[in-house]
Amino acid sequence: MIRANYFHDGYSQDGYVAAVPLVHGALRFTYRPAMVEERSQLTDAARRLKSHLYDRHAATFTAQKIVAWDLTDRGRDVPISAEALLRLQPDLFVKLHRIVAGWLASDVDPAWPSETRDAAVEVELAAALEGRPVGEVQRERDEKN
Repeated sequence: MIRANYFHDGYSQDGYVAAVPLVHGALRFTYRPAMVEERSQLTDAARRLKSHLYDRHAATFTAQKIVAWDLTDRGRDVPISAEALLRLQPDLFVKLHRIVAGWLASDVDPAWPSETRDAAVEVELAAALEGRPVGEVQRERDEKN
């Protein structure tokens, strides 16, 4: 697993994409959540870029936000890069990108401690009830602490 040594603002989150049988395996990762303005910039880019160019833009953005992941290929760690993201199974790429951007909640990792699992479910429920992106609700909660 690749790890960064220093984060100037000290904020990162663990994420998880559960395996989908016959589609893709599970992926555990640590990431720097997108800020509200960054999400707006992604939305703007989606409006102006052709689909394949937006995919590359989204992969570059997401790669810059991922701190670590457990992705391997034939027993070797896969370095985090836009190129590696573009080689992911498409459904896995989309879900990973949407989690990092804050539009979708991480799946609950069965390996997380119960407090972490409970907090993740609570944030996802609050976002659904409020009709807001998960990332906004999580950021507000983090700012209060």
